[in-house]
Amino acid sequence: MTSKTSTPKSLSFHPKIMPKLRIKADYLKENLNHFVILDARTPQEFMMGHLPNSKLCPFTEGISYTGNLFQDKAFLQKMFSQIGVCKDSEIVCYCMHGHRASSLFFQLLIAGYDKLKLYDGSFVEWHGMGFPLE
Repeated sequence: MTSKTSTPKSLSFHPKIMPKLRIKADYLKENLNHFVILDARTPQEFMMGHLPNSKLCPFTEGISYTGNLFQDKAFLQKMFSQIGVCKDSEIVCYCMHGHRASSLFFQLLIAGYDKLKLYDGSFVEWHGMGFPLE
């Protein structure tokens, strides 16, 4: 510990927006049967209502608590296989607000899936637009 003060270095952040990774609510609603839709929320949230045809896949299942942020590739592949997610499927991840879905999205990338979309509007936007729930 020190009592010295330091001056932080100034940095610039330039985001690289990748629109092909995102999916919009209207498009998803019109194409629900075209995608495997994964809900990254908790089982309790899922039971209270979820997007039609979605599968529960809590993002916490792929988190590692032994030093690495995520479980290894083999673990993640087995996890997604057990809930019936095929590698050739087009997959959409969502949660409540979008942040947990992005974790699930990255876990799918680690597992070798590449046909992925992120619905960052997630449940809050979907429900707010009055779209159907199961």
